[in-house]
Amino acid sequence: MFCGQVKLGYRQPGYLARWLGAIVQHARMRGKIGFVLWKPKGARDAEAWVVLRYADWRELHGEGADENQASER
Repeated sequence: MFCGQVKLGYRQPGYLARWLGAIVQHARMRGKIGFVLWKPKGARDAEAWVVLRYADWRELHGEGADENQASER
């Protein structure tokens, strides 16, 4: 269903980390999963990014998501 890339880096946009941290905390108190939908000014809606924590991705897609990736490596 998905193909992905994992990027490791030393820097991340600080504002995205703050936004994600705030909504994750807000959502957790309500038993939900928080995410940030980020779209640069002037960009089309289809070009927006959805940002969520990896732990929440796994909760949504289950443990099998990692097993499928391992078999494709």
